Amino acid sequence: MKYLKWPLRILLFFLALPFSYLLLALLISLIPVSQKETDCEQRHKVYFAPSSAIHSDFILPIELISPELKENLIIQPETKFIAFGFGDKNFFEQTPTWDDLKASSIFIAMCLPTESAMHIIRLEKSEEYWYPLLLCDKQLKFLNEYILKKFDEDPDGKKIHFPEMSYGKRDDFYAAKGSFTGFYTCNTWVNEGLKYIGKPACLWTPFSLGIKLKYPKPEGN
Repeated sequence: MKYLKWPLRILLFFLALPFSYLLLALLISLIPVSQKETDCEQRHKVYFAPSSAIHSDFILPIELISPELKENLIIQPETKFIAFGFGDKNFFEQTPTWDDLKASSIFIAMCLPTESAMHIIRLEKSEEYWYPLLLCDKQLKFLNEYILKKFDEDPDGKKIHFPEMSYGKRDDFYAAKGSFTGFYTCNTWVNEGLKYIGKPACLWTPFSLGIKLKYPKPEGN
């Protein structure tokens, strides 16, 4: 029996890791980071959009996207909004829909320092589940800067497009800086962006729930 103690302890340790991670994520995501006071007029409406518990995007109307951020992006005449999402490149490639979700893709994305990507979606109309964010001129400038900084660039300073990657006619993928991990997810990136522009955010969160709890439920846009 004594020969079974160490394997059992090791097994229990690895079983406890996911539970500890989820508990840590829940507790820390409940700690708020307050909105910074601003005396400028908040007249620009942008959005963050939690499409699921494990993914969020920033969404900007096309007219509020800076020329620097628009540069090298594929924009169609009917485009009214662009969604910007950060994630693991391999996960994006292997999971075009949630029906394609695999445990192996989750493990690689969460546990290994793999290549990351920015997912760009061109949209023609807003959706009711989007959470509106009212920004002043300075905050809008900061948000454009924050999103732009996540794109990786070639030696000529241009965004690196992955032409072989796409889910359809409305989206594209570009190289991103940094790695997606269990402690720095797409939701973490959105949450850090909210901090950067001075809006309510979590101290840290890998999921969208913590962010959503800081804002009233959307009632249509």
